[in-house]
Amino acid sequence: MRANLLRVMEAPCLETREVAGAPFSRADLWNLALILAVCSVFCYLRWTKLDTLVWGDPARWLFESQRVAAGEIPYKDFSLQYPPFWVLSLGWSMMRFGVTFAVAQVFVDIVSLAVVLSAYFWVRLLLPRFLHVPVMFCLIAVCGTSLMFFNLFSFITYVPALQTGAAGFLAFLIGVLAYLRTGRITPASWLLLTVGAFIAEFSKPESLIATLSTLAVLWIGDRVHWFSGRKTGDWLWHYAKLAAACVGPALIAYLWTGAVAGFANLQSGVTGYGQAAVACPWWPTGLGLFSAAAALGEAVFIAAALSLTRWKRFVMRFGRLYYYGLAAGFAGLCLFSADVLESNWDLLTGGRSLAEKLWYSAPSTVWTNAVLLPVMWTCVILWIYLAFRLFVSRGGKQNSGFFALFVVLSGPVAMSARGWFNWTHGTRTNVPGICYPFFLVLGPYLIWRLLTLGGGGPDPDMGIRSRPGFAVVALVTMYGLIRVIGAYPSLLSNGHFQELSTLAGTVRLSNYAADSEIYRFVVENSSPADTVLDLPYGGGINFAAHRRSPFFDTQFRHLSIADTFLERDLEDLRRRPPKVVIANDAPNYGAVYGLEGCTCAFPHFVWIPGTSTVVADKVFPAIVAIQQNYRVVKVVDRKLLLVPK
Repeated sequence: MRANLLRVMEAPCLETREVAGAPFSRADLWNLALILAVCSVFCYLRWTKLDTLVWGDPARWLFESQRVAAGEIPYKDFSLQYPPFWVLSLGWSMMRFGVTFAVAQVFVDIVSLAVVLSAYFWVRLLLPRFLHVPVMFCLIAVCGTSLMFFNLFSFITYVPALQTGAAGFLAFLIGVLAYLRTGRITPASWLLLTVGAFIAEFSKPESLIATLSTLAVLWIGDRVHWFSGRKTGDWLWHYAKLAAACVGPALIAYLWTGAVAGFANLQSGVTGYGQAAVACPWWPTGLGLFSAAAALGEAVFIAAALSLTRWKRFVMRFGRLYYYGLAAGFAGLCLFSADVLESNWDLLTGGRSLAEKLWYSAPSTVWTNAVLLPVMWTCVILWIYLAFRLFVSRGGKQNSGFFALFVVLSGPVAMSARGWFNWTHGTRTNVPGICYPFFLVLGPYLIWRLLTLGGGGPDPDMGIRSRPGFAVVALVTMYGLIRVIGAYPSLLSNGHFQELSTLAGTVRLSNYAADSEIYRFVVENSSPADTVLDLPYGGGINFAAHRRSPFFDTQFRHLSIADTFLERDLEDLRRRPPKVVIANDAPNYGAVYGLEGCTCAFPHFVWIPGTSTVVADKVFPAIVAIQQNYRVVKVVDRKLLLVPK
């Protein structure tokens, strides 16, 4: 039985009975047309929609792109977290076509389409054709209805660097897979590898790490793959050229940015102005380990449940071992249920009705992070197994499927380390947003690979007409439909949004009443030549009204920004005093120094890590000056509107 299991596991991991990655056919063109039609619907439904202009990530990054369009330099003239590819691309687009919501929306839509198309061509290399459209529909539906961390076709996203980084790494990964299949790098593959790597490395630290990690494992493993029996010099020269093509352009871009903005400024921005130093979610905590074990338990349960579609084949192939697997699935369900109960204890034991308890606890089981956690941890464990397997066997072409899957998993696994045991805003294990499109594809791929482990028979060849094929299609399609139906009233419908006409064009807002009143006040009490300051975490009004900001800092939350930058804000305030200050009705106008979130427990092992590095008595010199020299003339919702005394 053990030998039988090993023979099954040795099957090529990136091949299916219906050949994936075959040349484009008419059926593929119809699939692509259908995918683009779904994308068009989401473009229409999410066009220029925002929650608010005076708070949050979308307001901030819209304003940051406006500052580039005005000729300002990131890291030098204003603070910017992460690498600058997205803000330079969007800012230069606005410089050419205008600082408007429509231009920003078109940029977001183009980048979103790049993610979808790259994901589709990646899916073609992994899965049989009958799964292409269902998997892509699920990916578009999930990312098109995400609330913040990885969104497609919407302003409501943490930062467009997530999308550009994912699109770049997907393009790079397609080039890598093309090389792994043939051992040759064609001109098209060189283009994918070079451009994809540059965009990924210049967009986000996670995608930079993913690209370098993938290159590293490809380089090491290829010595006993395509370069088995060849000279070491040939192998080194090949990867010297590949490294020059995949790393050189981004390195030049970083050097250019550092030369223009200052290398110290660039380093401060890319590391999040102190945020990266206080969070280490890769360090295990007690609650994180429990959550990870629960996610793996859920994965085992799902695998066991889906295996029932071919249970006769599995029994024939594995005998008693299969029943042990079913028992493990039940144990995994119990462990997962315990995690859900622990995370929702206060809610489930409260005084709400049963319907309310089920409704409010649903996000812990059906929202994006919860659904992808089993995929993430399965990929992590599988990557570790493949690394050990390939190291022991010393690779070789007989393990080409193993090696290809190992390379494919390396990037997503490296990016996922950011949320393994906690994350900056939570104490539990988390799937980083940039990983969403990768795990949304790898989940169905691993499920399909699992079902083919049952061995021969007509099922895998029959596609959707078979029980396993229908089960996978139904699973991803139904989840996509649930996401669309659940999100329609609040995100996709126009019912909660009202149009506001601004100098930057029309925008649809759910917080229309307060935002429109603040916008009118700013326009009536300042001119385009004046500066307007939005504290502590906004900028959307500046964008809508085409008003500049006097401050270097664009975010007074979660960061531990250096005192030199805080002093600079005071100098800028004196040199260009704002005509209007928009501020939170809170101490220090809502400004907080330090991270209000999950902190690093390294090197200690704790059940729950600390949740704050905030310096409560931190003095913001510019905010003190505003308190002394400005007066409140109007209160709108939870916002204060101040003008000079």
